[in-house]
Amino acid sequence: MVNFLFAGTETTGNAMAWLWHALGAHPDAERQVQAGDSAFVDRVARETLRLYPPPWLVSRRVREPLQLGAYELPAGSQVLFSPYAVQRDPASYADADRFDPDRWLPERAAQAPRHAFLSFGAGPQNCVGEGFATLEMATVTSTIAAQWRLVPVGDTKEKASATLLPSRLQMRVERRA
Repeated sequence: MVNFLFAGTETTGNAMAWLWHALGAHPDAERQVQAGDSAFVDRVARETLRLYPPPWLVSRRVREPLQLGAYELPAGSQVLFSPYAVQRDPASYADADRFDPDRWLPERAAQAPRHAFLSFGAGPQNCVGEGFATLEMATVTSTIAAQWRLVPVGDTKEKASATLLPSRLQMRVERRA
């Protein structure tokens, strides 16, 4: 319970900020979300997490000797990698820096390499809150989009902290007609 309450608060909040930022920059996607297409809302959430993964830098300890490309890592080595970089690799995703929720249509998502999406980790290190976080993002997005529009005011940049967050994200809230 403590993991859900504390570990999921900042990460989900940041992911939601990025989601509204992305929708504000892509009116066609925003209209589709507002129309109540739940499958599309799920794809928007996943694409947001691909572009702006809350865990932007992750460390792992090598348990046994490992050959990683041209490097041999002894057991006990500490390895840092970036889900942000992995998830924007053009070798894994065509036009990798573009916001494209339809890249998560089943037939397109199946083309991505197995570990090209690491927003929730992978294998034994996979986040226990993945299902809850994605459900929460979809529910909050659908609920807000039904009555409100969030419009970004000004630019924002990625800021690397404990998680990936917007440097400053100002938004204007408008009631839908």
